Amino acid sequence: MKNNPFFYLLCIFLMIWIVGCSNGVVTKGRKNEHEIFTPSVKAFIEANGTKYEMKRGRYQWEKPVSPKIIEAVLVEYATPYEMAGKMSAIPLKPGEEIIIIIERNPQIAVCLWNEGGMEREVEVRDGNRLTLPSNPGKYIYEVAATWPNGEASYTFVAELE
Repeated sequence: MKNNPFFYLLCIFLMIWIVGCSNGVVTKGRKNEHEIFTPSVKAFIEANGTKYEMKRGRYQWEKPVSPKIIEAVLVEYATPYEMAGKMSAIPLKPGEEIIIIIERNPQIAVCLWNEGGMEREVEVRDGNRLTLPSNPGKYIYEVAATWPNGEASYTFVAELE
């Protein structure tokens, strides 16, 4: 069988067919292109030395494929108010200062939400410091983070006691 020319032709044909049918992408252990493409950036607030992770909502991420083509992923999610209904509130103190920590140092904007939608934008000092209201109660915050190639929305709920 080894000296049969048909065997060699069959092997060459199979190799050409296998190589020709592959897409040329080698992932080297990565699960899939979507995993590489979308942001997995974590976001936290820090209060009195304790970190609390925020929940990511909607996001948009872009990746250049060629000089004239950009691939984009846009994922819509529930509003911060809807997300808050399924989140545990973080117990904090009225008037307390918190620090917003998001990987890759994005530009951030913070908004306060209620059942009617976005209530108002909240002042952020020094790029990532936020002073909580002086009145007790439950407050829903959305932190919008923007990087050069995308943006993401993060939500946290503060219970001021």
